Amino acid sequence: MKKFRNKKGFTLAELLIVLAIIAILMAIAIPLFSNQLEKARISVDEANARSASSMAQAHYLITHINESSPITYYFNITNGNLEIAGHTVPEPAAHSYAEDEKSCGLGSAAAKGNMTAESDRYADIPFSVTITEGKITNSWLDSH
Repeated sequence: MKKFRNKKGFTLAELLIVLAIIAILMAIAIPLFSNQLEKARISVDEANARSASSMAQAHYLITHINESSPITYYFNITNGNLEIAGHTVPEPAAHSYAEDEKSCGLGSAAAKGNMTAESDRYADIPFSVTITEGKITNSWLDSH
């Protein structure tokens, strides 16, 4: 009389095939995922740059609209908030510069910011926004 064994589990060949399929899927998925992360970082940097341009333009329109010399704004990101760290002082200042800065809540003029890029695309480019007679130049957005 033959005894039948109850076969439970998978054979070694079946397990190797499943592992091979998983390895192939991972080899395809990891580069795609990394690429999407970099695209998201670039989008964050560009959104920050657009916001910075808007902030610089608002400050320029409030306090320096009659200036003809270029004004460069520097920014910080502190706790996820974008803020103006300072800007170059137009020479000669056409009006009461100190009073205008108090009303805008700026810490100090001409202070360099520490805004750093999230993405590799903008990592080596220092960030600033320059306004010359109303024309805005953004060092990140205008570089690519």
